Amino acid sequence: MTTETKYESALSAAFRDKKFRNNVIALICATAVCGLAFGMTFPLLSLILESWGTDERLIGANAAMFALAALTFLPFLPKLLSHFGVRLYFQMAILVTAICLICFKLFPNLWAWFPLRYITGAAINSMFVAGEVWIMSLAPKEIRGRAIAIFSMSLSGGFAIGPLVLLITGPEGWLPFATGAILITLGALPLFWADDVVPKEDPSSDGKFSTIWRLAPLPIIGGLAFGVIENSEFNFLPIYAVRTAFTMENAMILVAVLGAGDLVCQWFIGGWSDRFDRRKLLMILAGVTGAVALILPLVIFSSPFILFPILFVWGGATMGIYTVSLTILAARFEGAALSRANALLGIIYGLGAFGGPIYVGAAMDRWDPHGMPISIGFAAFAFMTFCIIRLLVRPGGVK
Repeated sequence: MTTETKYESALSAAFRDKKFRNNVIALICATAVCGLAFGMTFPLLSLILESWGTDERLIGANAAMFALAALTFLPFLPKLLSHFGVRLYFQMAILVTAICLICFKLFPNLWAWFPLRYITGAAINSMFVAGEVWIMSLAPKEIRGRAIAIFSMSLSGGFAIGPLVLLITGPEGWLPFATGAILITLGALPLFWADDVVPKEDPSSDGKFSTIWRLAPLPIIGGLAFGVIENSEFNFLPIYAVRTAFTMENAMILVAVLGAGDLVCQWFIGGWSDRFDRRKLLMILAGVTGAVALILPLVIFSSPFILFPILFVWGGATMGIYTVSLTILAARFEGAALSRANALLGIIYGLGAFGGPIYVGAAMDRWDPHGMPISIGFAAFAFMTFCIIRLLVRPGGVK
């Protein structure tokens, strides 16, 4: 039996198992809600702040509260997951997110939005990590790349749906906030029929953050790059579009196309990560992300037949950095060490998500409006350079 046949056989066997299939369906719903919350709140709040005449740096600082929550809250998440279990914790985080979405409308004030953005960030970021732990615990090792791709696709589907919901409701009034809160709450219902996962805390050295960093620096830096690039894309693409003569409605379409690329491309990227050298795949994805960012100013005024495919590829390559980084961690760690590795990835992602919008906002303020794609391109090429260095220094590392 060839390697390809064995892979397809393992994939088929996993999805024929009814229990595994039901768990995956529940996880898809829950992670789609997580993506919806992210994909809806970022452009919605950014557009509202822009309409208030808020300075770009303050918009970036407000968005960075989401990431600050990852930096300061995620170190405690492994213990919370061990105490509550993944399923119950996920349900509580969904409820907190829905309540916060209503509170944004109840308190329409920039300074009130800073603590609200922090609480929302703690809930959504912890759902990211909880979902990662869940899918890695449920999936057979042979198909983890494809299973993680399903998780990433669910997130991406939510990212894409969020702007589409805004396109239907508009960014004004109660409708976008109420609609988002209802959709987010409904996503918690399928979790009642899913198996729980309760990762046990392990004090062994393999679970220490310092050990995880020493053993797997490439996926951790991948999380940093993803945090910088993805948060900046979703925060500033609608503003960039509006400043280059798009309407708010058309700006939301561009964000939706970006999210569609996130969604569709992960199935293929996940499959490639099960078959090929993941480090080289990360390098290629970083290069594609940087190249597309730098050509965006040249095509932003082009026909949709040119612009949409470019945004589609941009979204897919960016999300692919996250998918492949997770797959590398899943290949290197197991059990409690894997839970802590995911938490560390989330923390480093938060560091990138905290600094990214501030960095891109400052670049956009200096080189209005094209500072956004240029600064993102530089960040992507910096990560590609790191990938090349790791391949040269450690050619026999985890693939």
